[in-house]
Amino acid sequence: MTAVTTSPITISPIATDIFAINAPCDPGVDVRALLVTGQDCSVLVDTLLRPSDLDGVRAIVKSHGKPLYIVNSHADWDHWWGNGAFPTAPVVAHRLTKERQLREGRRHLTSKQRTDNSFADVVLRPATITFDGFLQFDLGGVHLELSALPGHVHDQIVAYVPEYRLFFAADAAEDPIPLVAEGPVAPWARALHEWARKARTVVPAHGAIAGPELLERNAAYLEGLLNEPRRAIPDLVGAPAFYRRAHRRNLKQAAAELEGSAGTTLQA
Repeated sequence: MTAVTTSPITISPIATDIFAINAPCDPGVDVRALLVTGQDCSVLVDTLLRPSDLDGVRAIVKSHGKPLYIVNSHADWDHWWGNGAFPTAPVVAHRLTKERQLREGRRHLTSKQRTDNSFADVVLRPATITFDGFLQFDLGGVHLELSALPGHVHDQIVAYVPEYRLFFAADAAEDPIPLVAEGPVAPWARALHEWARKARTVVPAHGAIAGPELLERNAAYLEGLLNEPRRAIPDLVGAPAFYRRAHRRNLKQAAAELEGSAGTTLQA
């Protein structure tokens, strides 16, 4: 199957029966979901901004003719507001993700609807199945493994297809730089180094599909926030303004984390 474009949404095959779905998000920034289809069922990891973003995915799922599960990688709005595209599909997420969905979802959506009528028909569908730590799907001929990887936010999970060594990073890794909303930074960087030794294809939610070098680059960036905060960041040259602003926020978050660690050490 070649790439299918339903303006402005693009659906592209990246392995046998695995598809990347891209949609515009912030200016100069897209967001990506992942559809993995097996012999027995399919899993859609993340659902973009709104149900209409998934019109093309609905056609694929219908032609596949097997049950669908939705996975939400975390509770940031651009990863789960499209859940309503499949109103009967079970929605799987980390326990903390469901807590955030219930706590933040309605308020954020109401705010968005005041300024953008393209969200008028969004119906929030929080997770119906939750887990902590690790969960594996056997889709029939292919597996999908979900693992917690906090750092961007505390509820962040990632997905791995071992048969293809394909790693869906969601927001745990981005091109050009990851966003540090909550941390902790140091364990996050170590986890990315570990995944880089395991993965062959890395699919971030934001930025170009790459190899394990993206994880190593993101890990080095995170380590630099803690160890060399004043260094130049070549990856930001020519990057969208969104990421230049994000870098400034990342520096503040990392500094706060270092101050907290120092305080804990002194108290001990």
